[in-house]
Amino acid sequence: DNAEEIEVTTETNSPKTNQKQQGQQQQQQDRLTPTAITCMSLLALQFGIQPILVRKYTPQTIVRSSVVLVQEVVKFGIAGAVYFSGTKKETREKDL
Repeated sequence: DNAEEIEVTTETNSPKTNQKQQGQQQQQQDRLTPTAITCMSLLALQFGIQPILVRKYTPQTIVRSSVVLVQEVVKFGIAGAVYFSGTKKETREKDL
């Protein structure tokens, strides 16, 4: 009983397989990362809560445009600080 073993191999580089793998890779690239979801959630929370806090904690006699201007300047400063502290000089030069 000298039975020969026949090895069955499947072709993994067929065009259909490559297209399927590329489709799966594209789907993975299209998904949001946990960091992106967290940042968007925090932004939505800030967007919803900020008007309530402004109405509650700013006096009615204050000039509203000055409040908006100060808020924008503070946001710009925070964004700049995060950008400069979180990126390398080479990366910032590429951004220009």
